Amino acid sequence: MRVTILTNFIAPYRIPQFTAFNKQVEKLEILISTGMEKGRPWPVEWHGLPVRLQRSLSRENVTVHPNGFEEKSEVHLPYDTLYRLARFRPDVMISGELGFRTLLAVIYRKFTRRTRLIVWATVSEASERGRSGGVRGRLRRYLLASADRIIVNGESGRRYVRAFGARNDKIDVIPYCMNLKAPEQIRARTPDETYRLLCVGNLGDRKGVLQSLPALCAAARSLPERNIEMWIAGDGPQKAAIEAFPLPSNLTLRLLGHTHYDELPGVYEQCGILFFPVLADEWG
Repeated sequence: MRVTILTNFIAPYRIPQFTAFNKQVEKLEILISTGMEKGRPWPVEWHGLPVRLQRSLSRENVTVHPNGFEEKSEVHLPYDTLYRLARFRPDVMISGELGFRTLLAVIYRKFTRRTRLIVWATVSEASERGRSGGVRGRLRRYLLASADRIIVNGESGRRYVRAFGARNDKIDVIPYCMNLKAPEQIRARTPDETYRLLCVGNLGDRKGVLQSLPALCAAARSLPERNIEMWIAGDGPQKAAIEAFPLPSNLTLRLLGHTHYDELPGVYEQCGILFFPVLADEWG
């Protein structure tokens, strides 16, 4: 089986998944629009995967999400997609997102009936608020109806694509995965680590860390006999404001800064409670 994956770039959390997948198919080609998007702290690492950088037009898009934060994103138009698909002749296409690249994959599917199309919809109801009306909504309905299968990350993603007419028997819920240590290699947490909070992510408006601090401080004040510690792994525009935020005496924040993806398992191992105050996301 020859498989093409179409996506905008390769994030480090997808590398283990793609590497395992590469071993199970006859030939794999991964088409990306950019080495790495602006504002992403990750290095460009493909780990020997068969990646091809497409010819693309890109622009930055700024919108205000209904949840009240400004959202910056890059929109890519990989205009050589049909040429590359015709050259590789995949049996299966896995196309990420619900935009231009998936529309081109649908067009290719119309002319090559033997090729199957899987749409990888990285969406949730919260992430897509305000993005589902008008022309965009009609396009998404058409793309989902044209897919042979649809991948989502969780039940919120399933509900979202079903609202656009996708049949439940075409939807596969496939969570993200990563390489883990064997159970015997994982040490037991100490009591302090068990109750240590951990927040991982970019310190921007969308992740909600700064906005959540008043509630965290109120919780700490209601438990004066307990010392509460939170580690924050990440960097971004709100870092200075988070550092300067007035905290009660029994609440401690430790800002780790940008943490390389390979170092994160060791950080998770030292904490016991995941703090995830994000305002709109799919990854959690």
